[in-house]
Amino acid sequence: MMDGYQTLDDYTGRADRLPVIFTGHGSPFIIGEPDSPHKAAWRQLGAMLPDVKAVVCVSAHWESRGTKITAMAHPRTIHDFYGFPEPFYEIEYPAPGAPDLAEDIATMLAPIEAGLDHDWGLDHGCWCVLQNIYPGANIPILQLSLDVDLSPEGHYAIGQKLKALRHQGVLVIGSGALVHNLQAIRPNMWGGQKDAISELSEQFSATVREKIISGDDQGLVNWSQMGAAAEFAIPTPDHYVPLLYVLGMRETDDKPYFFNDVTEYAGLSMTSVLLA
Repeated sequence: MMDGYQTLDDYTGRADRLPVIFTGHGSPFIIGEPDSPHKAAWRQLGAMLPDVKAVVCVSAHWESRGTKITAMAHPRTIHDFYGFPEPFYEIEYPAPGAPDLAEDIATMLAPIEAGLDHDWGLDHGCWCVLQNIYPGANIPILQLSLDVDLSPEGHYAIGQKLKALRHQGVLVIGSGALVHNLQAIRPNMWGGQKDAISELSEQFSATVREKIISGDDQGLVNWSQMGAAAEFAIPTPDHYVPLLYVLGMRETDDKPYFFNDVTEYAGLSMTSVLLA
């Protein structure tokens, strides 16, 4: 691996602020895989993270006009996927909300107008991850939407405005995928064999890792200039832009710790990173 590459096993924590995390959330099929190594990594996170007051999740699956924050006391569990086994739709993640914190975040984002939302809830990009990190569903959870009218720089700027949350006991998690090309999805290549599509996915993930390690946030914000691999990896920006919120919250002395660093089905990256 490249210089500066570290994993969760290298992370020892720090007392002055919480980390900030981007995670690939993968296919909903993970929900039905009790022995999934990705779930094991999320559980490892839950065991090693300090106590938190609340979690703010920026999920690829909530796009809106304008920025919105869930502000209800009891967010519903949203089963926003189709064609999966019936038991998947019976899962509930009854974590409480945090209306007062939602108001604080809206104030923090000014002059950006952030609407307090009472309709959305917790979508699967949020709860399928958090039910493994915090299986007791006892931590207040809010979701922050992706404003479809924002530029990449605008998403990054919101992350910068949220940086203070790390010093206030609030954990921020971006949930999406570095590579999310559903047209390229197919069963994992047999016998470890690779083809041009899987190599393109891995090439883009490797480039992103290098830029995260080197601190090249602007290179990651300007992903449209990263060539053919980026065009393949990001046919739509929804799963990539949660990373920009996380990068916006980066402190100058943060180090990256990678986990679930694999590509599934040739077109779906699970690569995740904790910055601390």
